[in-house]
Amino acid sequence: MPRPLSRLPHRPASGPRHRDEEPCHADRADRPAVDPVPPPAYGGTEEVIDNLARGLTALGHDVLLFTVGESTCPVPRQWLYRSPAEPMGASAPEAAHVLAAYQALAGDVDIIHDHTELGPVLAGRRRITRQPVVTTIHGRVTARNRRRLAQVARHASIVAISRAHARSFGGIPVAAVIHHGIDLDACKPGPGTGGYLLFIGRMSPDMGVHHAVRVARRAGWPLVITAKIREPDERAYFEEQVRPLLGPGDDVLAEQPLAARADPYAAAFLGRLPPPPGAPADADADAAMLVVRRRYIGDGMREDIAIHNTARLPAAVAVMLTADADFADLFEVKSGLAQPAASV
Repeated sequence: MPRPLSRLPHRPASGPRHRDEEPCHADRADRPAVDPVPPPAYGGTEEVIDNLARGLTALGHDVLLFTVGESTCPVPRQWLYRSPAEPMGASAPEAAHVLAAYQALAGDVDIIHDHTELGPVLAGRRRITRQPVVTTIHGRVTARNRRRLAQVARHASIVAISRAHARSFGGIPVAAVIHHGIDLDACKPGPGTGGYLLFIGRMSPDMGVHHAVRVARRAGWPLVITAKIREPDERAYFEEQVRPLLGPGDDVLAEQPLAARADPYAAAFLGRLPPPPGAPADADADAAMLVVRRRYIGDGMREDIAIHNTARLPAAVAVMLTADADFADLFEVKSGLAQPAASV
């Protein structure tokens, strides 16, 4: 689990509190347009925050999480917005959210852990809080945000997520490098016999999805991509730089929750519309309409079916669903020993 950020003496979860051992609180003051904590699908920062809040609580600290109301992280929570605001990154909702977070935490916490660039600057200039503030910067340092990060450093201690990330700040002071932690109980190593490479992340040049495709090509392995493709720039990047590189054995899946990504008994199947008569033989690789089937096997069996239009123009489709059944034993399915069932 991520390390606690408090410098206070550790105390048991119960028992008397001395004057110099007030409860330690960690705050998440992230922009309101992101996912709840933990995220229902993709949400790298939200997963980190969920692990951090749970880990601090397990170590005996009191944690107050300022998030959106739909969050389910099992710690005390407050929020301004019940649901994520749209569109993502809208400046007015984000400013309202972070100001509400700092105002809610101004009097009764020992330390505020922010996960935004905007929060420390707004709160610092308004002199809302006197507590120490630490902010983890999860994104890249670029020419566009370097001046803003210099302002952040005036009001908060900056945490980078890798040594290379810290070097990119240049002359901007970085207080510490703390790598993102993962829950080892949820993310366990598999046997490595899946027969494919997997990419998880945002569909963004920063994440290097096009590099992943080229690496898979050179290695001679099929690639499975499960990525967040919601925003116009993410769709444009996929269409212009990633999709032309994909081969017949590569799959592009919709976002999946952590349980599905970490569950060795989950599978996904991708189907493309057949090419029109007279089209080239490889035209199906460029089909814009994708049918994605996601199957989960745990306490029971469930299959989700989604149709994705990766083109920029809307399209009309007619869907016909035919249900069938098999009688494979659930444990045979899990162990990979199930035989094809007869038609029903």
